[in-house]
Amino acid sequence: MSPRFSPQQKTEHPVKAHWTYSLETDGIHLSKQPPSGSAETDSGLIEGYITQLIDEGRVDELQQPLVLQWTQFYSAVLSGAYEGLVQTLQLPAFAENRRPVLRSSGTLTDAQFEIALAGWIGTSGRPSIPRMTGPIMEFVDSTELMTAAQWSLVSSVREFAQRPTTDRNGQHHRAAWASIRREGIAAGAGLDDFLKRSVVLAPDRLTIDWRRSDEVDGVIEVEPGFSGAPSDWLRRFDSLPTVPERYDIPTADGIVQVIVTPKVRTVLEEIKRFPARRIAGARAQAFLANPYAALGEDAKDVVDETQFEAAKSSAGIQYERFSPAIEVGESGAPSRIGLLIETASANGLTSSQQEWLSDAELSDFLVRADKSITSEYQFIAWNGYELEIQGDSEDHLRTLRAALASRRTAEVFVRYEDVYDLTNYS
Repeated sequence: MSPRFSPQQKTEHPVKAHWTYSLETDGIHLSKQPPSGSAETDSGLIEGYITQLIDEGRVDELQQPLVLQWTQFYSAVLSGAYEGLVQTLQLPAFAENRRPVLRSSGTLTDAQFEIALAGWIGTSGRPSIPRMTGPIMEFVDSTELMTAAQWSLVSSVREFAQRPTTDRNGQHHRAAWASIRREGIAAGAGLDDFLKRSVVLAPDRLTIDWRRSDEVDGVIEVEPGFSGAPSDWLRRFDSLPTVPERYDIPTADGIVQVIVTPKVRTVLEEIKRFPARRIAGARAQAFLANPYAALGEDAKDVVDETQFEAAKSSAGIQYERFSPAIEVGESGAPSRIGLLIETASANGLTSSQQEWLSDAELSDFLVRADKSITSEYQFIAWNGYELEIQGDSEDHLRTLRAALASRRTAEVFVRYEDVYDLTNYS
């Protein structure tokens, strides 16, 4: 049986001949000692990690001993740039087979409402309470290191217990429990009956889905949502003329409370301005092309660009770019005029195709394009395409007009000469 590790003893462990560390409540304390002349292991490895930690600002090199705060430790490990740090520091294994258990007292509106960590459930199924130094947990039969999700949950529970008197009210309790609940789900935590039934959501991110209207061509319906949203969320959102600070949504399992944070509210209010969540016109097109410019700075923190673009792609909403395609005949006049249309796919690849147009079709396109630009639209809806209007679009349109005029002029001259060409007569 391997020797047990006891954090309370705070024994210094040699990692390199002149580096030692100890595990404390606030983090990992690293001290540089004079070389002992003994054989070294992991030569240069810990030195490299410490240099990297200092360079990235995770450790203050002026502080002695050096302190790697637990929050910075988990951030470093999750970054992927410190793959061997846990092994190099000889830390215990992560407690991946442990589940934290949360217990509550009082109701969300009580000033004395509390959420506490009641223990940890292991493979035996029985909860136990370890001795802890930071995220290091010493059980009867093992010493384990909390995972990043577990440490985040435990830290939030401790912070909630230390909240000031001014925050002991229903509004703060709901917001805090929404955050703790989200972290508890991520950590696989067990909840008591009250916490299970008290579903409070405070989304800080929105998903934006899209659906083409079946009734009106060119109109798109916007569907805002969020992780864990009740099935009745959209109906509730539509039923109120404004966006409240909180939605109370009845479900089969009880009331789900959705707290609307200020930044999320800004985005939802903008969507609320679209009648029946339908997008049309220049302002709607601007929203589709660049939601951040349309919604302001808050949208950058609320709407995920990757999800936004993926949702548009799923709804069959794609935007293409166009440029002139012109072939010149022997006479020097355009023999064929059309559009080179480029479409960017979700994986970053670009496909292109040419659309050759008759004079009537080209004239129709030019009229539509002029109208879109005059109306300050972001796109030209034409022949099933959504052609994005860019800085060079007007130059492209001038080129197409000139080509069309040149071809028409050339055709007039050809017909005039044909009349006096005797070879055309028998």
